[in-house]
Amino acid sequence: MNKLFRVLDQCVTDACKFLDIGRSTFFDLAEQWPEYDKTFEEYDEPTEFYESWKGDIGRSNLCANILDQLSRFELTEIISMLPSSSTEGRPLSLADVGCASAAQIFPYVEKYKKVHLLDLPNLNQEFVQWRAKEHGYSHVSTGSLHDIENPVNIMICFDVLEHIPNSSGFFHVMDSRIERDGLLLLRTPWYSMVPHIEHLPEAEENWHENGGAARLEKHYELIHPLEYGGIYKKSKVRRL
Repeated sequence: MNKLFRVLDQCVTDACKFLDIGRSTFFDLAEQWPEYDKTFEEYDEPTEFYESWKGDIGRSNLCANILDQLSRFELTEIISMLPSSSTEGRPLSLADVGCASAAQIFPYVEKYKKVHLLDLPNLNQEFVQWRAKEHGYSHVSTGSLHDIENPVNIMICFDVLEHIPNSSGFFHVMDSRIERDGLLLLRTPWYSMVPHIEHLPEAEENWHENGGAARLEKHYELIHPLEYGGIYKKSKVRRL
């Protein structure tokens, strides 16, 4: 728990430096987020809302997301225990898809040979880029799934697919970027499980009707259940 507090303190310190604000203002901005979140319904497409997170709305979301990620103790603990090398001692690569502020994964990026912290272009991604440079992590990159040239050994995707109308198609691309025998940490609280203003009912329908759920079942083995998801191992051989 003491380590978590230090991680939180460092992340808040970095965010304050990045935003050029004091710590009191950081928490004020975080408290404002629920009001900004309500504007989601004013946008025609979800991506337009997420890409609008710049200026005041971006500052508020960044602060709120840092606190949200670091309050999810179970997920943070699992991330801290992920392997960084193979049984043969080969260093591993990792991608966090929809990482937002990357507050959960950032304390552990130095363990890996290559890290992709991926999200839509907004203030969160600018903060991740700035933070990687600030701490001298040249092996950390940002961008999208399509920027991953070589499949990774570990992929994290927490609370993302329920925001994407074509969730099956997005997962197909994710799958293509994961090494055989790689690990997938997937958490998806679908609309029917935990209704939220940003959760799309069509994302859940697409997942079941357009092959996403079937692909996960066919190509992956559940090795540890999580609430609304699990840790999966990608099979070397396709199962019937």
